[in-house]
Amino acid sequence: MTGRRFCEHYADKLVNVITVKTLSELNDYIAKGYKHVYIKRRINPELYSDYDLMTFKNKQTGLYSTGRQREPYMVQYGREISFPEADWDLVQTIQPYEGIHPETQSWGAYIIPKDLEPMESVYIPDLIEDFLLTSFWDHKIRADDGVGIWTGKNIQVDKSLFDSYQLIG
Repeated sequence: MTGRRFCEHYADKLVNVITVKTLSELNDYIAKGYKHVYIKRRINPELYSDYDLMTFKNKQTGLYSTGRQREPYMVQYGREISFPEADWDLVQTIQPYEGIHPETQSWGAYIIPKDLEPMESVYIPDLIEDFLLTSFWDHKIRADDGVGIWTGKNIQVDKSLFDSYQLIG
């Protein structure tokens, strides 16, 4: 399940912070005199799914499929699936991570507007960090955007805003 934008209504009310994810972008802003906050991405344990995802290989066709267990179980819309040992080999079992894995994107940087004063609130349209926004069934949903305060050295994201998010479905 992908992340969600929750704080977009702040985009017109607060100063927007730019997120960069390449060294060339970061260096361009630094050369122009901008301050930045370099963030090393880390795993957020809250974003690991509550289930294991298994990859199976069909013994007859050689085709691969994924599921949560060998035994029959119901999926959305009342469909039942199973992967009996007689027909399927278990290839691997993983616990899915619903954030952006640090191995995929290990860092990012927030570009601080030149006229931003310490203790001013900012809107971050593209969060670098993985914050849990909510859960839906057994999936975890990452916050894509947020609001924070520029301390003069870093941005403190207001995680309390995520507590009020409700997904209905």
